[in-house]
Amino acid sequence: VANALPPSLRALRLVFHGRSFNWLGTGGRVADDGSPEVLAASLPPGLQALRLQLECSDSDAVTLCGSLPEGLRELDLALHIRSQSRLRTCTPERLPRSFAIVLPHLQQLRALRLSLVDYVVGLEGIRALARALPAQLADLRLDICSRDVGNEGAEVLAAALPCGLERLALCLRSWRFTARGVKALAQALPKQARTVKLVFSSSPIGPNGARALVTSLPWSLERLNLSLRLCSVGPDGERALQALARRWAGRPQSWVRVREKLSPICTSLEQSLEWDLWDD
Repeated sequence: VANALPPSLRALRLVFHGRSFNWLGTGGRVADDGSPEVLAASLPPGLQALRLQLECSDSDAVTLCGSLPEGLRELDLALHIRSQSRLRTCTPERLPRSFAIVLPHLQQLRALRLSLVDYVVGLEGIRALARALPAQLADLRLDICSRDVGNEGAEVLAAALPCGLERLALCLRSWRFTARGVKALAQALPKQARTVKLVFSSSPIGPNGARALVTSLPWSLERLNLSLRLCSVGPDGERALQALARRWAGRPQSWVRVREKLSPICTSLEQSLEWDLWDD
């Protein structure tokens, strides 16, 4: 695949089903054969749009980061990080810091979608990514698993959200922030945004956090996806969210979820699955 890429290519989409370069080997043998490095070295310098879905090591992902063409306008990376590198230089923060080094050089970037599967980003990694988010972004979608970065992590990300976003998706499972963190994120939502997806599962935001979302979400939104599973919103929080559910449930592809998809608050949303969040 890499050797066949023409130098004049402007848009590239590579989706490896099974998300594994291991399939490119012989006889089904599972081994690191350097395929991600070959692809990274073969990316056309004039590329403007790149969508890449694959399984790789953290070291391979760092290599890909360093090879991204600077003229990119759209970048969509869904990386299933299968293992931590054994090298001592590959700390858990190395990958987000690599992105942080590269992103400021992508001065024409307007759309960024980054999904890191099976890779837990700590607070320092969140800080690095947040500082590097390009201010000119109109479309930002982040799917980043973290553990217990809490309110500080939420506030760091909220302060860094570009103000000109028209589309925003934040999948922040297990960040473990409270009402304080969700208030910071809610207040940072761009008022001109037309599409917003928020997944705050397993963060104990409580009823106060639910009410903060209700009062801060732009009512001009055309599409809303909101998942607050295991967020301890309680009966008071659910009542506050009813207005959101009623307003957007009838709109195409919109939904509000607090518990299972069959709970009363999720009427008419039977086909919604949280793990399908990024399948537009």
